[in-house]
Amino acid sequence: MAGSVGREIAAWGEDPAIKDRDPLIDIRIGPFSIRITDRSDNGVPCIGLPGAILSRRVESHPDRIVIHGHIVNQGDQDLAPGDLYPYGILSVTPGDRIDRIHTICRDMLGYCGPQPTDRPWRSHGACGLTDQSGSDALVLGFGETDRFFSYLDICRTGEGMSITPCIPYEFRTIAPGQSEELPALTLRSGSSLTPLLREYGMELLREAGAESPSCGERITGFCSWYAYYGTETRADIDRLLDQYAASPMKEHLDYFLIDGGWNEDPGDETFNWGDWEARGKFPEGMQAVAESIRAKGFRPGLWIAPFAVTRNSTIFRDHPDWVVGQGLDLMNNGGETYGLDLTHPDVRRFLRDTLRRIVHEWGFDYIKADFLLYGALVGNRLDNRMTSAMAFREGMRLVRECVGDRLLLN
Repeated sequence: MAGSVGREIAAWGEDPAIKDRDPLIDIRIGPFSIRITDRSDNGVPCIGLPGAILSRRVESHPDRIVIHGHIVNQGDQDLAPGDLYPYGILSVTPGDRIDRIHTICRDMLGYCGPQPTDRPWRSHGACGLTDQSGSDALVLGFGETDRFFSYLDICRTGEGMSITPCIPYEFRTIAPGQSEELPALTLRSGSSLTPLLREYGMELLREAGAESPSCGERITGFCSWYAYYGTETRADIDRLLDQYAASPMKEHLDYFLIDGGWNEDPGDETFNWGDWEARGKFPEGMQAVAESIRAKGFRPGLWIAPFAVTRNSTIFRDHPDWVVGQGLDLMNNGGETYGLDLTHPDVRRFLRDTLRRIVHEWGFDYIKADFLLYGALVGNRLDNRMTSAMAFREGMRLVRECVGDRLLLN
């Protein structure tokens, strides 16, 4: 099938579920018809880039359809794809079968779950389409998350739904003569959205070589945040420990967690993230607190935001080159919060020293690693060969390496 200049479209095969008529590809999956076209206004971003060749192929399986993409730099300069739209626009009909969009947010601040179709949505990694009665459903999802935080833009258009998958290359480039296999896009159809989303999640687990989730042993504990919201002091914790140790609850609680605010002085009105040392609230230090918790029969836990630093921290003051992009006031705490550059060797050394101190020197058995979204912010890094997804994965591997088999909640 002929393609536009600078673009090569691979043959789509003879599968009856897939019909191609240049420049359209029609796919039938369950009750849905999907027409794939290239972006008509902006064009696929690699078109017009010197030496860029994009090829695609579709595989049809009994339970799914998979669209693969491949990009090659045949030029003599580095190729910067930017926001790459290798799978064009997918127009899904009939639209009257769809009145709910299931979105997945990239971080804790977005929308996740069923949404109405009366406005555009962006869903990260995957999205689901279904009707109100739950009789017809379609799930589209990228099959790999190690390199890119891919997303799908969804909106209603006329009689159908328009879905535009995007793979953000950010600052990453492709060297001359090099090629990359792109994350494949998988489509599944069924009568219920929940099992389709579950199967998509299991596919990601298999791709990552991770263990399947199981209920396992039930873990119970106390979290200080919902009692004090970061204002607790050593006296408050000692009083609570005495109360819980003397109550019937003791036999049912495994962990006792000191949540956010432990590294600040009493009365502080802004968070300090980055300076992970005890201050006025716990003047004896956190090792003494962990020992007190353990002495009462509980396993000690500690909160930390490992990938974030606030502007008021000495870490930010002394190492402004450790952060990514602009500061964000996501917590509305009166100050800016920055994401650490997880590609920076000094940052990784700082994280390793901090976590090992918490678990090995202070003796905490449980780490609540919060606000990890700051490790995945898009921005300029020391090593821009790594996307935000790649840097985030490396950061999480470092956390697990330091924490070992201790309980890690994120």
